[in-house]
This record gives sequence, C-alpha cells and structure tokens, in this order.
Amino acid sequence: MSPGTPSASVVAARWLSGILTPLVVLAVAVGLDAVDQVAPDPLAGTAARYVPPDGHRTVLRDAAGELVVVEHARSVGVEEILTAPPSVAAAVLDRRGEQQVRTAQWWRVARIDSAGTRTVDLYRLAPEGIVQVAAWGGSIGFVFEPELLVLPAEAVAGDRWSASGSALGDGVLAYELTAAAFSATGPFTDAQGDTVPLTGGCLGVDSSVVLSAPADALRTDLVESTVWCPGRGPVWSSGTVDAEPVGQAEVRPASLAALARDLPDAEEWAESAPQAMALRAPRALSLVAADPFFGESPLGVQVSLPPLLLADGRIVAINDRGDDVHWWRRAGAELVLDASAHPGGVIVSSAVVGDLVIVSTAQRAVVAYDGLGRRVWQWRGPELVLAPAVGVPGRGGSGERAAPDVVVVDRGGQATRLDAETGAVRWSAVVDADARAPVVVAGGAVIVADERGRVSALAAVDGALQWREDIGFAENAAASSDGAAVAVQLESGEVVVLRARDGAELAAHRYPGVARDLVIAEGVVLALSDERLIAVDAASGDLLWRDEGALTLVGEGSVVAVLSDDRVRLVAVVDGSTRAEQALEPALVSATRRALAVGSGLLIIDSDGRVQDVGLR
Repeated sequence: MSPGTPSASVVAARWLSGILTPLVVLAVAVGLDAVDQVAPDPLAGTAARYVPPDGHRTVLRDAAGELVVVEHARSVGVEEILTAPPSVAAAVLDRRGEQQVRTAQWWRVARIDSAGTRTVDLYRLAPEGIVQVAAWGGSIGFVFEPELLVLPAEAVAGDRWSASGSALGDGVLAYELTAAAFSATGPFTDAQGDTVPLTGGCLGVDSSVVLSAPADALRTDLVESTVWCPGRGPVWSSGTVDAEPVGQAEVRPASLAALARDLPDAEEWAESAPQAMALRAPRALSLVAADPFFGESPLGVQVSLPPLLLADGRIVAINDRGDDVHWWRRAGAELVLDASAHPGGVIVSSAVVGDLVIVSTAQRAVVAYDGLGRRVWQWRGPELVLAPAVGVPGRGGSGERAAPDVVVVDRGGQATRLDAETGAVRWSAVVDADARAPVVVAGGAVIVADERGRVSALAAVDGALQWREDIGFAENAAASSDGAAVAVQLESGEVVVLRARDGAELAAHRYPGVARDLVIAEGVVLALSDERLIAVDAASGDLLWRDEGALTLVGEGSVVAVLSDDRVRLVAVVDGSTRAEQALEPALVSATRRALAVGSGLLIIDSDGRVQDVGLR
C-alpha cells in the first residue's frame, strides 16, 4: 500500500464493519434436480443456527437511513469459490487445497445499496465456528490469513475470543480482533428510532478491530456491538469507525420500491430492412467481472436458460454456477457483469416484465428484481412455476399504470396474477393442469396451453375463464402484436392459429420435425422445427412459404434471423427469401446455442459462455 492511498485502511474498516454484521448465509448443497434441498449437517456448532437459509433476503437501514438489500447464499463445493475474483479463488485454493474446498460449507452474502453498488463477503462454516474467508466488490478487498473468526462454534454470553493475522497478501494490511458475547434482550432501534424485532435465543457480540498498514503507518479502529438472531443472522449493529458512527438494522416488514439503472434505451431490432443487406463476420466477446479492487477478470458461466434482453440493452442470463442471475452490459469487445443476484435454490424460469426481471426457483418461489439487481419482492406458491412469467397491464387505484403486473402458472394448474410493485396476489384461477408452453397475453386475456392438450383463455382483469379449446399437446405459443390471434406449436408437428377473443380455429398446418420455435411477425406466423420452417398468414390461415429447419428464430420485424448450429441467415418474412447469410463458429457438442436481437445485430450465446457478435452492415 502506497502513501498515496491513505484512505485504504479506513475503507477497509468500513468493509470489516459489514463483515462483522453480515446478514449472510451458511453453505448448503444444491441438487439440480431437487425441489427441497437437503444440506449436510452444518459445522460451526450452535453458531450455525444464526445463519439464514439459502436465498433469504434481508433489507437493512444503515446509519444514514439508507436501505441496503442483502441476499444470502448457501452452498457446498468449489463452485462458490469460482464466483470470487481469480486472485481470491487462487489464494483460497492454495491455502486449503482442492479437496477441502470441494467439501467446504460456504456462506456468501451480497449487499446492494440504493446506488446499485454490490459488495460480497464469503464465509465458511468451520469446526471452530463461522470464519470470514474473503471480501470483494468495494474499493478494497480482503483475503484473511488465518481466516477471521466471526463467531465461535459454541459461543454463549460471557465468552471472549481474539484473532489476528493478515487481511491482505504479504501483510500489506493486518488485523487484530478482540470480542466478547453478551445476552441480547433489547430493545434495539434503527437509525429512524424504529424497534428491531428479536427472536428467542439472540446473541450479542461486542467487538474491537484494529486494522493497520505497517508500511504506511496507518491505523483504523472499529468498535461495534452486533446482535445475531437464529435463522436471521445479525439483525442490528451500532458502533464507530475512528469515532464516526456506523451501524445497520433489519427492516421488517421490508418495503422496497423498484429502481432502474440510469441507462439509455437500446436500439431496437429493425422493423424493416433494406433489400441489400450483409452480416459481418462473427466477433468473439469476452465475459468479464470488474472488481474495483481486484480488477477485471474473466467470468466463467454456464447459461442454463434462454438469455433475456432489457430495454436498456443489458442482457440477463442465469448462471448455473451458483444459480445466480447475471446482468451484462456491452463495453466494446466485452460483456461486463453489471449486477448479480441469488434468489436461492435452482432457477427454473426467467422473464422480463416491464423493468423487472422475474425468476422462479425449485424452492417454489417467484422473485422480482429491479434494474439495480435488488430483490424487490418474493412470492411463494403451492407448486413449481416452470413456464416464464408474463406481464399484463397494471391496475392502480386511479386506473391503468405503466408498470405491468405479473402472471405465473404453476405445475398444479393455478394461474396467479401478482402486483408488480409488491408481489401481492390480485387473483388466482385454476387451469387444472401445468402449462406446457410459454404463457402469452392477447386480446385482454392470459392464454395458457396445459398438459391435457387444452388451450384456455383467462380474463386478465379477474382470471375468469373466457374460453377453452382442446387442440393437442403444445410446445410453444405466441401472440400477434395486435392481440387478435394466438399461434400454438404442437408436439405432433402442427401449428394451430386461434382467434384470441373466442378461441375459434383460424388455421392448422402439419409439418415434420421436432418443434423448435414460434414467432409472429408482420402478421405472419413462423413455425420452426428441426426439419422445416413454414410461414402462415395469421388472418387467413394460408400457407405462404416454407424453408429448411434450424435451431431458433430471432426478431419480429420484416426480417427475422434463422439460427443454425454453424450459420445464421436473415430471412424476409413476406416471401422467405434469404437477404444475408454468415457462417458461425460451431457450438461444442455439449453446448446449447441461442441468440438475441440486440439493436441492428445479433448476439449468439452458447450455454458454455461463448458469445459471438454478428452485426448488420
């Protein structure tokens, strides 16, 4: 640490204030096919009971009265380490070895403030108790050697402990901790004077931490009292950093207004395209995470679900490595991690509704995130929600509002409309079977294709059944832009077009192959299988043209992109003519290939994290 950075240890102390008051979580095993995860018996003795479950959300009010959203992640194994900057991961792997890392019980906490700044603390449940391993995301990071003892395994009121060591490599920053436990009975209040509710068995910790940079003769003192409650982690803290007040307190019930990133709207896919078109040769884009202290590093991802595009041009993708939601923004030849979130459990669906990102998990939760990556609300239903959520026009007290509400359909056949701002249930209706295809909205109704081969229309305003038709087992569904027609792609190799207002059949065309994708563009239904692409007039039902099959369709203008494993074509909707064609780097055998229309170009995204940019010229 150089003399030119005298504030480093002060910043570090503020970091440590968050470390000693984490509101974070213990590590647990997550099976990809499990609905209810079963963790190994936790280490850390009775201290483990203070750690919240995987996916738990907390809202804090800090000493300045600002709200901070905290998400807790629990896992077992090496993937948790892979979420850290490479230098942090390398240090932990070097210290503990791969075998210990693979069996370690991890506890990760992420905090996001009202400006969208994200900081992360990583803990481990050890035989000696809860220990702090590392921290990143701020203007300074930590890798503790030895790991910082936050709470002893069997701590009770009256116990004392101490720890010392290095907080940064090579002794650049050293720490000394002394602490004592006390019986926490309250009352405790937050910065606004509101009482923080406690549960039985809460434990208080008085701590004193000295951070010093020997080379710079710098010293910072943190004195703090913290209250831990079972299953909730630290719920309250108060203290000083070099005599400046610090602290945080849990807000219950948590009320949070959604905030958006202040980014310009993205260029949209062209509604029309010139006759003369060409595609640029694909350019590889790197996925990176930029940490303010540890710097920029490659981002390893496994994209499990189709990526999504936000109105501001950012890309949302689900990373199987840790079951996190990632927001990426374009920066030259890179996609930079802009925000990250952890809803808890395996993520099984994702969607964009207005300015919100809506995900559902194997814990039967539906979770809404705002543009900063903060969890706005969560709703837990009776069954899994596998089909992506859809949006319907919102209803406020004085008529329509801009933010659309959220409709989900679960495996038990229940359709539920949720308030976009709070997640409160507006109505529920029974469909009687799981949705097989994406749920769509058309003509003021929510259209659901279920596992019994039926298509049902529920009134968006109250969930009342408007009509129901038995047409066969659906794989995909899409609605026309004017809401007049709904197209359904069947498992049998058939596309059926229905009138939205009454379910009357407008057209039915059989075509071969495994169903791949369905798009309605310019009044034309495009149904894609692995063997054939057909185009059907949505109004008349006439077959307009046919073409070879592919993987997926992208875009909804006069020209759509047809993506294959090794090439992409731009095809005119009116007649099926190929306007442009470009070879792609083939996907690996084990990878799934998808695409997004981003402005005037395409992003080809493989499940193994490879991204190719194909621009229009």
